[in-house]
Amino acid sequence: MFGFLFGLAALVAYRALFGAAVDRVITGKGYEENWFWWGFFFGFLALLVALAKADASGGARPPEDRKEALLQEGGWVCQRCGQVNPAYTGTCGCGAAKRDRGAPEAEAQREARELAHAQSLKAYKELLDAGALTQEEFDRKKAELLGL
Repeated sequence: MFGFLFGLAALVAYRALFGAAVDRVITGKGYEENWFWWGFFFGFLALLVALAKADASGGARPPEDRKEALLQEGGWVCQRCGQVNPAYTGTCGCGAAKRDRGAPEAEAQREARELAHAQSLKAYKELLDAGALTQEEFDRKKAELLGL
């Protein structure tokens, strides 16, 4: 019984060693993925795959510039966890799907347009209060700005 438990503990330690080695290789190549379990279950095969994988950072950039470089190369920021992902990935490590990178820009443009409409409406209200516009002209401009 003791021999079986010792053998099982040795096997788990051996697998954990491969898991840690594979994860360290992947991290060293600039990836933020967790490959521990690949190394744990597939051992030497996972280590070979990890060693054959290309450097994510191109090998010339220091790790602190990695996020900036990924964004410049078309990478995307996860809406859920904020992690910067390479352009070729469709799913973040947290499981969130890649969103349309144009959506935040479109949202910002929409907000800017709404702010400009609100400022214009305020200016027209001041003109109405000053007597420069009639109520009908103000109502027409208001409906135009609000899309009514």
